Amino acid sequence: MLLLTLLIVWLAMVLRGQPRVTDASNRLIEQSGQNIVGQLNQQLLRIEGEAVSLTAGRGYRGI
Repeated sequence: MLLLTLLIVWLAMVLRGQPRVTDASNRLIEQSGQNIVGQLNQQLLRIEGEAVSLTAGRGYRGI
């Protein structure tokens, strides 16, 4: 009886638990990627703003 119970629990974990863990893991990976991209975009905007202000202060007219 104990062996049957263990088998049922194991099957439930394998068939239903693993896909849920994989889905949750994929969602976390995607969220992390989006957060990294957002932070990089913020840094890029800050750097672009600094570059514009530096060129404006030196009278850069473009070539």
